[in-house]
Amino acid sequence: MIPALVHTERRAADRWALALLSVVLAGYAFMGRGFAYLGLPPLFIGEITLAVCLVAALSAGRFFDVFRGITPKLLLAFIVLGAVRTAFDVPTWGVDALRDAVIWGYGLFAFAVGAMLLRDPERLRLFFGRYRRFIVGFLLVAGLLYLVSRGREAALPRMPGTDMPIVEAKGGDMMVHLAGITAFLMVGLGRWRWWLFLALGANLALLAVTNRGGMVAYVLACGLVLVLRSRRVRIAMAAYAGVLIVSAFVLIDPRIPLPSGREVSVEQFTENFRSVAGGSDKSALNNTKKWRLDWWSKIVRYTFAGPYFLAGKGFGVNLADDDGFQVVKGSALRSPHNGHLTILARMGVPGFLLWLALLGAWFLGNLRCLFRARGRGEEAWQGIFLFLLAYATAFLVNASFDVYLEGPMGGIWFWTVFGVGLAAPRIYARFERPVPVPAPVVAPTAPPFSVRVGAPAPIPTIA
Repeated sequence: MIPALVHTERRAADRWALALLSVVLAGYAFMGRGFAYLGLPPLFIGEITLAVCLVAALSAGRFFDVFRGITPKLLLAFIVLGAVRTAFDVPTWGVDALRDAVIWGYGLFAFAVGAMLLRDPERLRLFFGRYRRFIVGFLLVAGLLYLVSRGREAALPRMPGTDMPIVEAKGGDMMVHLAGITAFLMVGLGRWRWWLFLALGANLALLAVTNRGGMVAYVLACGLVLVLRSRRVRIAMAAYAGVLIVSAFVLIDPRIPLPSGREVSVEQFTENFRSVAGGSDKSALNNTKKWRLDWWSKIVRYTFAGPYFLAGKGFGVNLADDDGFQVVKGSALRSPHNGHLTILARMGVPGFLLWLALLGAWFLGNLRCLFRARGRGEEAWQGIFLFLLAYATAFLVNASFDVYLEGPMGGIWFWTVFGVGLAAPRIYARFERPVPVPAPVVAPTAPPFSVRVGAPAPIPTIA
């Protein structure tokens, strides 16, 4: 009786931890930085959720199963190196060092999520089921939340005890989630509905012009799905829909001003692409591009060929001030608009190379499982791995243009997806021929905006 009771309590701890994590992820996606201020400083909702997930993962036993394989070992080495570097910086910089250290500290989410999924692989189905519900809500309100947060910011209520508006949405962050949603639907994990298609198109038209990094992240993530496609990805349909939308947009040529100073128009899309590829006639776009490139070049020089090769400048120092590229009032900007170069500047070349090795191992592990599933004709599993690869690509590309992984809005989301990508190959390896679960029959009385976007992902049923 006692062992059974303990097992039930452990499963309940995991279930509550994953439920809290799901709510927190949704909060970051919908409300942005406003949600991040929820909590009791210096413990905010992200740190509280990390503690809950770690306690649940550690208390239920078999936690160290997640460390099998090269990828988790590289992640552990990356975290240990970051912790050692931070330990030297805390006496000098105090809380600022701990705040900057979240770029490696949030990696603990990957271990916690991976451990809980490996302990009960059926939770992988739970994750995808919740993501389907997230898709519906996000597509319905993402654009509206962005317009409200940018155009009516002064009128929004503040988070208790702060001057931060309750909603502060960023176009680039939202474009990453649109990339994940599009990949999810393209690989067949959810069913296309006409209203989903319209909502996705409307959100893309509104948000793509607001952030070049998010636009590039979306294009590359969807491009990866098309390159590594399965039979579920119908290029002809996607191409036809894309051509139809672009043609309509060009013919109508709307000019809708946005609170950010840009506008939804063909010209703005063109200028965004030109500024990424080479040059633009808009001085503002060229100026921000030059500012980034100058700063990034300086980081490369003082690490690869300078005095900060071995350990970087550390955590706590304001890189924008120290490097001479501060552009925000009150020295609010702390890191370059590139998460990868933030790691290089703060952890030196060894930390940067370890980061690249970690990402490479994770991508290769999931890519290998994708090709194995393709060879076996297991299209559902192929879709799962392709979705994870595309979503992670969107996160990393956006992080190359913005301060994204350095905060909870991007960091916790990325490391959660990373944790799912740690567990999914191990779960898949347990079954030589995973048996798909039949799609449930949807009652004819289901409401037109049902939260069920498609049939559950065919994750094997675990006895």
